[in-house]
Amino acid sequence: MRKTKPETNPEFSRSQIRLSALEHNRIDHKMLCKLIATWQAKRKVNPDCPMQTELAEVFLALIEKVIGSNSWRGYSEDWKEEFRGLALCHICKYSIKFNESRSTDAANYFYTMISNAFRQSLKKCKTYSEHYGDEFKDDFDQEIAKLSYIPDYF
Repeated sequence: MRKTKPETNPEFSRSQIRLSALEHNRIDHKMLCKLIATWQAKRKVNPDCPMQTELAEVFLALIEKVIGSNSWRGYSEDWKEEFRGLALCHICKYSIKFNESRSTDAANYFYTMISNAFRQSLKKCKTYSEHYGDEFKDDFDQEIAKLSYIPDYF
């Protein structure tokens, strides 16, 4: 009796393979359009229908891909978190309006949407800091000083 070697390659689901391809700059236009069309159809029947997990993972991967580009690389993690939040809000709000017949590439449509959300977030934060400027900074510094003050009892 011969011993057979067990297979070393684990089984991957189709969604894991698609996400892996997405992270390596290979986006399947048909797959993305199919996921969006399925979600749109479900939303027409039930407006409270949540987004599919696979579609949400694709959107998160797209956001991470855009935030890793040269345009957004130099910002701190706090800024990037703000960018991610607003981009997620935009995608959830406006992806339902995506029309496959009007777009030749769904990924570019969402890249543009994400980049615009990042720019809008950056503009909002800069406007806020310019408006409140030193007053906000001084108040913030005082609050931090209160939190970081540790009395010396020894």
